[in-house]
Amino acid sequence: MALNLCDYEKRAHAAVQHILKARTGAKNGLAYLFAEVATANGLPSKAITMRGPLLTLPGFFRPTNTWDLVVMHEGQLIAALGIKSAVERDPYACIAEAISDAVDLTAQHRRGAWQHTPRPPFIGFVFVAPDALVDDVDTRCGDLIQQRICDSAAALSERTPLTQRFGELVSNFAGRCAAAATLHSLRVAS
Repeated sequence: MALNLCDYEKRAHAAVQHILKARTGAKNGLAYLFAEVATANGLPSKAITMRGPLLTLPGFFRPTNTWDLVVMHEGQLIAALGIKSAVERDPYACIAEAISDAVDLTAQHRRGAWQHTPRPPFIGFVFVAPDALVDDVDTRCGDLIQQRICDSAAALSERTPLTQRFGELVSNFAGRCAAAATLHSLRVAS
């Protein structure tokens, strides 16, 4: 089965433009894109949370962490996605926050916070950065992946609204959602 990436190129470009113009709820465009990717790859819409208390997951070093999109299906935490706008904030503070969020989530998984989640959840981050810093933030994204802090991360800007890393992030997220949906179908069928 081929993964459905929901024409992410066009939609991501528009979402980045909204974030750069600092419109209220601008990060929602990227969150909606990932929600559509999850449903297009077999997960029910009720498994996806983009607002409300279910975005707040237990932390390890901090009491809780709030994510921009959480995918939880049949009691299994499938994915958590953070969207960090570094347009009006220090991008390095956003990276440090992402590291903290990812370490907390990984530690809670190891501790057994989600008992029905044998496989670690997918952890991904999108950073929207100023043009002048996007290359450095993208390098840091590679470091996050290489150090196994998260599964995928990508930096976007007005000059570079799409990167190879972003395509990999969307594809990896879609793959994890499709795998979860397939496993669920096999359990139901048996």
